[in-house]
Amino acid sequence: MDSKLYRNEEAEKSLNNIKYYIRTKLEMDELKLHMDDNSISNLISEYSSLQFYKDNYEKIRREMEQWNNGKIKK
Repeated sequence: MDSKLYRNEEAEKSLNNIKYYIRTKLEMDELKLHMDDNSISNLISEYSSLQFYKDNYEKIRREMEQWNNGKIKK
């Protein structure tokens, strides 16, 4: 019984990690669309913290992919 409970908890954790990754990837894709159509300047003027994401977009994206592929320890 304990074994089944443990597997269910682990499966739920994995599902939550996948959901988080998908949400984050979608947010990054949306940010990329804004950067591509040059509206990022308007967003940065409202939310200055976005400048970091604009400057480091590719690096962040690569780290996300590495994490998803298991190359970065969770």
